[in-house]
Amino acid sequence: MAPTTTEPIVKAGGDPVLTFDPTPPPRTEPLPPAIPAIPDPVFITATIDPAAMPRFQPDYPPELIRADIEGTATVRVLIGVDGRVKSVELVSAAHPGFFEATRRQALRYWKFKPATRDGIAVESWRTMTVRFNIQG
Repeated sequence: MAPTTTEPIVKAGGDPVLTFDPTPPPRTEPLPPAIPAIPDPVFITATIDPAAMPRFQPDYPPELIRADIEGTATVRVLIGVDGRVKSVELVSAAHPGFFEATRRQALRYWKFKPATRDGIAVESWRTMTVRFNIQG
């Protein structure tokens, strides 16, 4: 019987040439659906309730009238979802008496239309300045 010969797996003459194609293969499956853009929430700041306007100015502290002292009080107020002032913080005041008068007035009488986020009432902070001028 004659010996059996087989073809070599790699032909003599060097390594095979490899090539690279940088283009991706064509897509066969559909693209995922686009994620819709989520709009930013619409925020509307609190505004003074017109019905409460006559009660916004605090009474002038009598001791400061006698001392002929004028000035301002700037406060930061936390407005609740019902429009009422829940908290008052001092920002600045020409005299502690101006702050105290403003704080009392804000907690008792100030009323706002509350801030809204996407139409829903939310708590918010607002900075207000009250002027104390002696009418003469």
